[in-house]
Amino acid sequence: CTYEKHKFDVVYSRFTYHTIDDKQQDVFLDSITRPNTHLCMEFRSDKGQDTLLHFGKTHFRNFINFDKFKQKVQEKFDIMYISEDTGFAPFGDEDPICIRAILRKK
Repeated sequence: CTYEKHKFDVVYSRFTYHTIDDKQQDVFLDSITRPNTHLCMEFRSDKGQDTLLHFGKTHFRNFINFDKFKQKVQEKFDIMYISEDTGFAPFGDEDPICIRAILRKK
């Protein structure tokens, strides 16, 4: 499957950002090149890494630090909305601390 990514106005990434390593995260963020493209994201916060994990400890998660993420993206994106909290993605008896962000490419 091929697509012309420069034609998209919105990129949606839910629970994928924390499944890739730091270098892959940089590649992903750098792949958003079209000005005014909105990037809507939700991913696991490092504040919740010691809480109950539905998939156990063997399921890879690259827990993200809220302040470091904000610092990383603000050079290339305007932060339209960002929050770190529970209640974003409850699953069974698990309610992880997540980061939800809406960014706009500068």
